[in-house]
Amino acid sequence: MIIIKYQIEISKPPDNLNVSDFVYKTIRENIINWNIKPGVMISEKGISEQLGVSRMPVREAFIKMTKEGLVEVLPQRGTVVSKIDLDRVEEERFIRESLELAVLDKAMTCFPTDIIPILEQNLKHQHECIESVDYERFLELDQEFHRTIFYGCKREICWQIIQDVSGHYKRIRVMTLWSKEALNALIEQHDMLLDAIKKRNIEQARFILQKHLRKLIDEEKEMMIKYPEYFLIKDANGVI
Repeated sequence: MIIIKYQIEISKPPDNLNVSDFVYKTIRENIINWNIKPGVMISEKGISEQLGVSRMPVREAFIKMTKEGLVEVLPQRGTVVSKIDLDRVEEERFIRESLELAVLDKAMTCFPTDIIPILEQNLKHQHECIESVDYERFLELDQEFHRTIFYGCKREICWQIIQDVSGHYKRIRVMTLWSKEALNALIEQHDMLLDAIKKRNIEQARFILQKHLRKLIDEEKEMMIKYPEYFLIKDANGVI
């Protein structure tokens, strides 16, 4: 068990976000962006003091994240940030790929032309991230790039479903961006995906997207070798 101190990073909440949602969003983001690492013990008291809120919204956030598999409550010991479960990563990746391929099919027939310049501007900023080696900004732009495609196809609920079930997938994806080479590869795929959408080339778009999302399958093996302490280790029968 890892017992270390952590400092919650707090983003300015939107005006329409209530306290419970703000607390949940803040803790979840801190886990996904690796500010609080897998295996670290967290407490209602510690987080409520850092966020300046009562324990109740923190407790509610813990309950939600337990259902998502992001935290685990250990009897008599407390709450710990869950280690990455590769079986869960694969299922979350499968959900995303299935929905995103379906959205691409729709984009071939009804994608608004006025959305294209928005995606082009996003890609321009992505390329700037390579020069500044700004991984955090790239992640924001990456999310916005894919979200814009969903929204352009009027599939906002589908996008939100992916966000709600992708905690383990997102954490390992952040790990794979800890190198400039990985950043270059992803941005190149984004460029090609947009080009395929412009040309209404569904075969090319589907091929690129699958390559884009399945890249993680090979990368996660490398991450597990480099950072075994962050992963849930199972035997051949799937038993921990």
